Amino acid sequence: MKYFAYGSNMNAARMEERHISYRKRTRATLADHRLCFDKIASGLEGAGYANVIPSKGEAVEGILYSSVSEAGIQLLDEKEHVYTRHYTREKVRVNTEAGTEEAWIYIAGREYRCDGLKPTSDYLAHLLQGDDILSETWVDELRDIETVDTHLFVYGTLKKGHSNHRLLSGSRCIGTGHTLRKYTMYADGIPYVKSTPATSVIQGEIYRITDEILERCDALEGHPRWYRRKQTLVQTDGKPTCAWLYFCDTADGTILPEGRWSR
Repeated sequence: MKYFAYGSNMNAARMEERHISYRKRTRATLADHRLCFDKIASGLEGAGYANVIPSKGEAVEGILYSSVSEAGIQLLDEKEHVYTRHYTREKVRVNTEAGTEEAWIYIAGREYRCDGLKPTSDYLAHLLQGDDILSETWVDELRDIETVDTHLFVYGTLKKGHSNHRLLSGSRCIGTGHTLRKYTMYADGIPYVKSTPATSVIQGEIYRITDEILERCDALEGHPRWYRRKQTLVQTDGKPTCAWLYFCDTADGTILPEGRWSR
């Protein structure tokens, strides 16, 4: 059987944790639908899980798992709480490079849906870990999604002990960490991070911040005219999550090959 994942199960590690075996992962698209996060999540007010709803002319990209066993589908049913109708399992047709395929999909139950919800940073991290299969265009769209808990990854003058750290006053430092993907750090008095080429992971600090503090940081960095803020996979204490990171793809200067800046 085939299963089309558009949410946290796009992360292969999550499927393995759930003991769901498959033969292959491929990119697929569900036509005339859009991605939303209106499935009520437990644990944090305002948090939502992924869902797809009909929308003419739009499309949702995801990952098609092939050769999922009947036992694997039953495990998915349990994880998606099909028996209490949090999600329902339905058949859809998705488009792949090989043509149109029939697959199972999970759709949120109407009684468990609510408008105005956002994913948590940890949940969005699962979606972004499908970036080994998903198109760059779709990943870039995912990286613009706002989360209910706002994390910011800083690598320059916003770090502790540097000139602009005062803008983060009152924010909780989650810890030091690094990006999961490789980018390139340049320095020309101050540091810049470019999304390409893939030179090294970027070292920095992760903060949980308010929307007001994010607005201050946007003003400092000139987002989106100078720096551009994107959700980025980061790791601290061995756990992946998502955080906003300011990129400047017009940057130049001296490459810092270890992805760490200090002054």
